[in-house]
Amino acid sequence: MRLGNYLVQRGLVTVEQMLQALDQQMKGRIPIGRLAVQTGHLTMGQVFKILNIQAEQRRPFGRIALELGFLSRKALDDLLRIQTERCQSLGEILISMGAIDRKTLEAETSRYAFSDVDINLMI
Repeated sequence: MRLGNYLVQRGLVTVEQMLQALDQQMKGRIPIGRLAVQTGHLTMGQVFKILNIQAEQRRPFGRIALELGFLSRKALDDLLRIQTERCQSLGEILISMGAIDRKTLEAETSRYAFSDVDINLMI
């Protein structure tokens, strides 16, 4: 179970608040193609080729880049890590929305992490 689902199930945030926060997080995410150009992994020409294929086939940008040989698996993993690091966390968004306070979020994040460990130990 992901933290967002956990917070909703515990009644700490509403489904609507979670959806709004997820939408805000996605809007703030830097596209992989832009990151790849910024980091020198791809040229604009390669990005446009991938985007054209993506428009026709509706497949993930990274998968197409791998298949075309434009990116290595390591380069894609690095770009995805950078994308995640530069993205505002769901918790910070929920706090800025006033959906949850920092103290509660920190306590629930610890509880969530502990419950996840317990579940894994029981399996």
